[in-house]
Amino acid sequence: MSTIHVAVRRNHLTDRHVTRREHYWRVLLVCAGSVLCGTAVARGAGAPPLPIWILLAMAAGLALTGAMTLLGTKVSMHAFYLTGLVLAATVVLFPWWLLALLPLLPAVAFACLRLRHHTPGEIALGTALAVAVMLNAHLLLPSAA
Repeated sequence: MSTIHVAVRRNHLTDRHVTRREHYWRVLLVCAGSVLCGTAVARGAGAPPLPIWILLAMAAGLALTGAMTLLGTKVSMHAFYLTGLVLAATVVLFPWWLLALLPLLPAVAFACLRLRHHTPGEIALGTALAVAVMLNAHLLLPSAA
């Protein structure tokens, strides 16, 4: 967010919601770099497998949603990452997190629709992609989790 804020202040981006398609790649590049650097630092510092798993799931999700968005189908990143968070918390922490965090999904979807930044289809796509990524990531979940 701080990178987006600075880019808006320097007129490299038009707004903090990154609504112009030609600006997506810049933000995706910064996000990918951030996740990959975080993964490298975590591995170098000897982090346990679980945080590495979470970072790699984030990288996979970013690659998938970023590629789809850059190729023409806009994906709600808010819906994607919140759904991923809910599912990761449910798997890693405790299943009750699903009930605790699930109400946030329609609230975020409503906000995206109200701001007119996404269509219902873009929100549904973000949610569905998160479920797909997390189901696949679950197969690679470290045994210590």
